Amino acid sequence: MAVKFSRRYRKFSRIFSAFISYTGELIWEYKLPAASFATPSTYMFDGKQYIVLACGGEKLGTPKGNVIMAFALE
Repeated sequence: MAVKFSRRYRKFSRIFSAFISYTGELIWEYKLPAASFATPSTYMFDGKQYIVLACGGEKLGTPKGNVIMAFALE
């Protein structure tokens, strides 16, 4: 997924990370309540861009918990 600052997404981890694509520099991380096995979506609302992903399930022995997470880009 490429969005503002060309952020990319790492599957099968509880860590949601953002990198600068042309340097590979890590600029942000967030520990999710459960792993995300779905592809994130992005949308615009009122001039602000958001990334949304579903977390949960019990694949690969990850922690249980079904949550929808949304992050706003600045």
